Amino acid sequence: MQARTTKYSLFFATLLTLNFTGCTSPIPTVQPRDYQRQHTQIQPTQITPVEESQITPIREEVASLTPSVSYEKPTTQKLAQYEKTMRSVASGIKTDPNYHRIVLNSSEKKEWFKSLTYRLWDRQITKEQFMQQGLAKYPSHRYELQFIIDGFSKHS
Repeated sequence: MQARTTKYSLFFATLLTLNFTGCTSPIPTVQPRDYQRQHTQIQPTQITPVEESQITPIREEVASLTPSVSYEKPTTQKLAQYEKTMRSVASGIKTDPNYHRIVLNSSEKKEWFKSLTYRLWDRQITKEQFMQQGLAKYPSHRYELQFIIDGFSKHS
């Protein structure tokens, strides 16, 4: 049994020795830097002055990357249907104790809200876009915005 262990030990020792003695493929050598410098010709770069009128400001480039979104304005017939649906959705507010009115105390805020809800109703924006735009202006009214989304879903 001891002879067998010795044979295994010698076998593994031989493998290790061969591994370190160069019987394996050598690592490719790296050429010295002086050799690289001799064989590489570096061309000097000429720097020409640039007039200020040739420089494009970054802001203009960024602005052109943003797509402009245009929405359809409501027709009289669509507006009447939208208002009917909106009244129906709003009628459920009184019976929901968790709903807290969104404060629309200026004509600008009212117009913004009407425009946003119309675009949702007319499917010009998605539910996610409606929620995102609504939360951007009223971050504490997620429940109320979802209430409107659900109301429109029921009435479509």
